[in-house]
Amino acid sequence: LSQHRDVSVIVNDGESSTELMMDKLEGCDSNIRYHEDRADFSVESTSRAKVVVTGKRLVVQIDGKNSGEFKDCAVVDLPFAADWAKSAHVGVTASTGQLADNHDVISLTTFSDLVKHEQSEALVLSTPSFEKGDGISQERFERLEGTSPT
Repeated sequence: LSQHRDVSVIVNDGESSTELMMDKLEGCDSNIRYHEDRADFSVESTSRAKVVVTGKRLVVQIDGKNSGEFKDCAVVDLPFAADWAKSAHVGVTASTGQLADNHDVISLTTFSDLVKHEQSEALVLSTPSFEKGDGISQERFERLEGTSPT
């Protein structure tokens, strides 16, 4: 990539050269990488991305710490016909260059209804991440869930 971004949006209109697409690359840098040898790595270390398409505008938002607070990362006006989404495909890819990171997509959900999306977001934010299992104290469980008073 001529311009490195932690999150990149590259639009292929079917006519442009790779060089031209790369010149129009949009994206942002965001602290979304977790490696098992880093001090901040745990089972809670997740990030979320949201791609919102309204007409011919695509907005990528990032929630780097899975806190429910999304920030705009890229805004792209798409050079497609108005009904382009009817025949579109969704793809996710990752590369590390020379680094040895893991890239895990834990979940991918799509919505064509904004109300259903908002209901799903509310459910995600209100549902516990873990269930208390045998052999785990209530204090540790609350710490994992982020509900501990300390």
